Amino acid sequence: MRRLEAHSPARADGTAPIDASSGEHVRHRLSRVGNRQINRALHIMAVVQLRNPTEGRAYYNRKVAAGKTPMEAMRALKRRLSDIVYHQMAADAAATVTGPGGHLGTSRPSSRGCRGRSALPGRPAGRRNRE
Repeated sequence: MRRLEAHSPARADGTAPIDASSGEHVRHRLSRVGNRQINRALHIMAVVQLRNPTEGRAYYNRKVAAGKTPMEAMRALKRRLSDIVYHQMAADAAATVTGPGGHLGTSRPSSRGCRGRSALPGRPAGRRNRE
């Protein structure tokens, strides 16, 4: 199994920073490659975070206070949201357990394994009622 690096999800969704330095001025910009739909969803998440007094707004304010431009602070917030989403998806995938029927989320036993009894009330086992 291939081991993913920490920045791989950010590269895939286009939130990984790209060096855009010139001379002594060191800066980064957002990548224009990657999955644009995921990048758009992250952008909407970031805008909603900025509109409300949330942890994302506090993070953005700290970045601006540290000397980042508003665009650089937005890029940093999108990268942070990307990391949070990726780690939550990884945790959800690790916690996924199949039910007795082999499907996710099922709590009932499979109707295919009921040979001696009826799968549905009022119908004999192994037959279909055709009318």
